[in-house]
Amino acid sequence: MKDSVKTKAQLLNELATLRRRKERLEKSAAKLKLMEKALREIEEHYRTLADISPHSIVVLCDGKIVAVNAAGVRLLGGTNPGQIIGKPILDFVHPDFQEIVKKRIRKVIKDQKKVPFHEQKLIQLDGTVVDVEAATIPFTYQGKPAAQVVAREITERKLVEEALRASEKRFRTLIENSSDALALISSSGTMLYISPSTNRIFGISSEERLGNNAFERVHPDDLPYIKSQFAKLLKHPGESMIVQVRTMHGDGTWHWTEAMGGNLLKEPSVRAIVVNFRDITARKQAEEALRESVEKYKTLTEHLNVGVYRNTPGPLGKFIEANPAIVRMFGYDSKEEFLAIHVADLYQNPSDREDLSKKVIRDGFVKNEELKLKKKDGTSFVGSASSVAVSDESGRVKYFDGIIDDITERKRAENQIKASLAEKEVLLREIHHRVKNNMQIISSLLNLQAGYIKEKDDLKMIKDSQSRIRSMALIHEQLYKSQDFSRINFSDYVQRLAVHLFQFNQVDPNLIQLKMSLEDAFLDIQTAIPCGLILNELITNSLKHAFPQGRRGEIGLGLHPLKDRTYQMIVRDTGVGLSPDVDVRDPKSFGLQIVTMLVDQLEGKMEVEKEGGTTFKIIFKELKYKSRL
Repeated sequence: MKDSVKTKAQLLNELATLRRRKERLEKSAAKLKLMEKALREIEEHYRTLADISPHSIVVLCDGKIVAVNAAGVRLLGGTNPGQIIGKPILDFVHPDFQEIVKKRIRKVIKDQKKVPFHEQKLIQLDGTVVDVEAATIPFTYQGKPAAQVVAREITERKLVEEALRASEKRFRTLIENSSDALALISSSGTMLYISPSTNRIFGISSEERLGNNAFERVHPDDLPYIKSQFAKLLKHPGESMIVQVRTMHGDGTWHWTEAMGGNLLKEPSVRAIVVNFRDITARKQAEEALRESVEKYKTLTEHLNVGVYRNTPGPLGKFIEANPAIVRMFGYDSKEEFLAIHVADLYQNPSDREDLSKKVIRDGFVKNEELKLKKKDGTSFVGSASSVAVSDESGRVKYFDGIIDDITERKRAENQIKASLAEKEVLLREIHHRVKNNMQIISSLLNLQAGYIKEKDDLKMIKDSQSRIRSMALIHEQLYKSQDFSRINFSDYVQRLAVHLFQFNQVDPNLIQLKMSLEDAFLDIQTAIPCGLILNELITNSLKHAFPQGRRGEIGLGLHPLKDRTYQMIVRDTGVGLSPDVDVRDPKSFGLQIVTMLVDQLEGKMEVEKEGGTTFKIIFKELKYKSRL
């Protein structure tokens, strides 16, 4: 009992101990309240930071979204957290990235280590796919292991990167396939970069040139010039210049190169001399050819006796260019004086200038146009002008190029020749007329003589001679009436001759009919006369012998041009035919002898067919005229 009863001192001591413990507990409780307050403030601060953060923050626990800030709501396509919280995170992950995301979340929770930012694709509530960059860090949610994901949308950046890649690809493609080559050169002249097109353009690979001196393939004669230009360019950052030099091609030949260099040494992304160069050998050759052509043209026009000009279109016109010959032609003292006048001032009638200008513009050119012109002193002369209109790309006529010649003397000579020719034509026409008349006189004399002849054979010879003379007279008559004194339309002649012979021999058209198949053939007199005599003999022979005792029948005539100025002449009848003892190659009758002789004179061939009457086919060429002394 004594042991269980505490003394007052002991009780006081325990009471003091309790008071001290109470004080400590009260201090701990106050400290805990302070800590809780501080924690609430930290949480509030974190929540505020999370809400205003531009990055999306999503807290995951057991694979579901348990917390999300405003940026995260927007990223996942929502308008308020209630649309997002509670949903599995994989609902928002693109199928192509779901396995990767699962592994990353498991790794964070298991290893309690963060996973750095990585690119992936998310699917928003409306199905829109967005590109994001996300990092995952360990997190504790309500005492349970969780993961916090920090993400930012990079769709726009991806588009920019893709555009940049496409741009770089296009730029590289353009550089590699350009007709020009591109090089980057250091201030010391070292080749820092050269495009692959160098191989195609200059026959040397970019690898061979890379790191070498830019001037090592420049022609020795051009080297001082190109080095001085390069030094000048180095002194002017941001400026550019163009030079033309000869460089050695891969095959060892010298080619002309045009280079445009720009000083970008102070441009941080370049820091080099940028040179764009191309092979202009063909252009230089063309320029040289053009220069030579212009020089030849100038030399030619300066020494021509024909006037060469260039003037503007329009009623008045102004000369742009003129050679010395045209200045002399119009009697001016100098080219400058001539170029100061109007083109219309050179015309006797200025309105003719307007008419000519309209004609050149309408037709594009005029050729050998005769113009009435006048010199500086007013002297008139005739000019022959040929001019062509030269237009610009829009089709507007810029100027006329042409030549002009003084043809006054030529026109005078032509007029004299025409007058002389007219006199000769009158004389020749009169000759043919008199020959025809003389032949008619001879025919009339023979007709008078026939009145005194009693013998039938003699009378027959005179009548045959009359017929032959008439056949030749018809040719001279046709030439007399023709515009061409050297040739006649022989088909017309054949018709007239046949009609004459039928009338001369008093043929009854009811008994003997005339059939003709004639094509146009123009023969000179040297060929026409023997052909006319042949026809005369053959037609006369058929009329006299083919149809005895009133026999009916037909006489046919044909004239057909063949090729190479060759003709076929046909005389046929449906009469009794030639006697079997007649040899056309060695005839006994005078008429057939004449025919054979004339065919030989024509250098022709004659065939005779004796079936169903008699047919003569004669093929001949027009005789070539032989000049006579």
